[in-house]
Amino acid sequence: MSHWNHRVMKKTDSRGNAYYAIHEFFYDDDKLSWTMDAVAPLGETLDELKEELDMMLKACDKPVMVEDGITLKEVLH
Repeated sequence: MSHWNHRVMKKTDSRGNAYYAIHEFFYDDDKLSWTMDAVAPLGETLDELKEELDMMLKACDKPVMVEDGITLKEVLH
C-alpha cells in the first residue's frame, strides 16, 4: 500500500549552512522516496491552499528528516 505526506527535511547547502524545507515523501511497500526540491503550497481554490498549508504545518510536528549524503535519517529536533 502506498501513501505520501509532507515532511520537514534538514539539508546543508554547498557552503555548509543548514536549512529546513518541506518535501513530499512517498511510501510504497518497503520503498521510501522524496522530492529532490522543496515544495511550495498551492491549490486550485483557496480552500485547497488552506488544506495544503495545514498539512505542511502538521509536518513540523513530526521528527525532522536529515539528508546525510545518500542516506536519510529521522531525528527529533
